Amino acid sequence: CKKTQCYWPDDIKCERSGVCLRSSDQCDRFTDCEDGSDEFFCAAEDCPLSHHFCEPGSCIPDNKLCDGVGDCDDESDEIDCVCTNVEFQCEHSGRCVPPSAVCDGVPDCENASEELICQSCAEKGLWQCDSGECINNASVCDGDKDCSSGADEENCNAPCNDLQLECDGGCLPRYRACDGLEDCSNGEDEINCTAGGCSAKQFHCLDGSCLLESQLCDNLTDCSGGEDEDDCGDVPPPGFPLGLASRYIPDVYVTASSEYKLEFAPSLARHTPSSTPGYCWVPSFVVEQWLQVYFGKTTDVTGVLISGGGSNWDLGSWVTSFTLAFSMDGASWAPYEGSSNNVQI
Repeated sequence: CKKTQCYWPDDIKCERSGVCLRSSDQCDRFTDCEDGSDEFFCAAEDCPLSHHFCEPGSCIPDNKLCDGVGDCDDESDEIDCVCTNVEFQCEHSGRCVPPSAVCDGVPDCENASEELICQSCAEKGLWQCDSGECINNASVCDGDKDCSSGADEENCNAPCNDLQLECDGGCLPRYRACDGLEDCSNGEDEINCTAGGCSAKQFHCLDGSCLLESQLCDNLTDCSGGEDEDDCGDVPPPGFPLGLASRYIPDVYVTASSEYKLEFAPSLARHTPSSTPGYCWVPSFVVEQWLQVYFGKTTDVTGVLISGGGSNWDLGSWVTSFTLAFSMDGASWAPYEGSSNNVQI
């Protein structure tokens, strides 16, 4: 209720009646004085000391600044906030959220970031390491230690998936088998290294037969479909595969600027049908990365086919734009410009 005596130094008085009002009643766009004097001259200089002026004309106490609640209509009280070391600062707006409002189940930041930090790894759909760090479920028992303690590779007794091999009580990524390096203690990852019934150094015809490398491109048709004489330096027709999907181009001919993890190595950047299980190349960063393929000979490239990681990559990433460049020596590169003489994106 209204007072006739002022008890607080920042109280204001109505001009005609002399009734005392709290300073927060001044310039709040509600007439409290009978003569309306509490709403006269509402500009920044009319606000009492220790008050903040809000557009289009109101005053709020300074203790309401950066409290995570927009008290001004223009929310100027939550702009350019400098938070204390015990407050949580919202990522986008810069609002300061007091400790009591963090993890209280009520979103104060526009993206509820002060509530998301309280979620457990399980609530985020992730796996928790001993240190409390969260990692992707796909990284558990995948043959690589992602937790600092290696807890994600312990007690891996669950059956390995189609992209893994059993190895020393755990699971080894299948792409690391038959790579010339023994990853399992008994060397079983380098035993019976065949591809479709052929040894690792043989070419697999579509009809199931196996050829020696010396039988490729020798002007003699050895595969029933003639694919052993395809891609042999003559001008290929549009759409002709160059040998990435068929592995005619070996792994060592595919390099990249970076790789996110070993199981997403550059050599996995081979186009495969969506129904075929397999991983993809994933770089460590999302911009200014490159993938290089050595064809082994002068080759006409008439098109590029990409498909993204799809369901095989749990983050669902894909290429959004790319340029092409060609080189004869691997040192100097010429960008593809097409007929417009502009670099094609």
